Amino acid sequence: MNVARLSAWAKAAVREARRQRVSRIVADSPGDARALRALLRGSGAPGPATIGIRALDGRRVALRARTTDAEVAVATFAGRYHLPPPLAGPVESIWDVGANIGLTTAHLAQLHPHAQVVALEPHPANFACAQANTAEYAQRCVLLQRAAWTYDGTVGLEGESGPEDGYRVSETRADGEVEAISFNTLLDRFGAPDYLKLDVEGGERALLNESTQWAASVRCISVECHPPYSLSECVSDLERLGFSTQALPQTLRRRARDCAIGVRRRGAH
Repeated sequence: MNVARLSAWAKAAVREARRQRVSRIVADSPGDARALRALLRGSGAPGPATIGIRALDGRRVALRARTTDAEVAVATFAGRYHLPPPLAGPVESIWDVGANIGLTTAHLAQLHPHAQVVALEPHPANFACAQANTAEYAQRCVLLQRAAWTYDGTVGLEGESGPEDGYRVSETRADGEVEAISFNTLLDRFGAPDYLKLDVEGGERALLNESTQWAASVRCISVECHPPYSLSECVSDLERLGFSTQALPQTLRRRARDCAIGVRRRGAH
């Protein structure tokens, strides 16, 4: 994959990898560092590479060549922007909404060994990767090949090969249909999450404004905002839903985009 074709956040991820040193992300094997650098350059063998990750206690994950998987790995394990702020009390339930290839799911499961992690990823190929990359945590991870939406049913899915992390719900149904599940249904099935990570490539406005009964049961939420949904709009929506909010500092903005953190206000329903 030509670096010129990468989206802006992916280019930023490549630069971040150079700053952070890939060797800090991977396990001790020099071969892992070389393999990850090759993936970031878009070179190397066409098949997937398995790479040991330091943050996963050396467990190996599969990253596909000539995709955005390597950039996702850097954003996950160097940036760590998917993690919640320190929370009072135990974290026993996590929803990873927009799991992509399962790296954030695996990391959340690794850091919270007593938590059940419910992960949603609608795209079939990404979902298969997520299953493989979370196999070590299968007893505590529930993976659903579903799109998060405001209702249960089917929705359109839109995206393109290249930015494999960029598939999103679309009214055009240009790239087919997928099953959708609402947060209210997730709440009924799995109980209230202590932490909800929401990264759905543009569906966040609808999810925070329609059928939001679920929100009162969430202790903490992080939302990545995608244009035209602005950070200020997201903050207003989260505060209306009973969260105290903060934006990540500009130096830590995820993927060169905006991310808001909401923690439930005491007594807010």
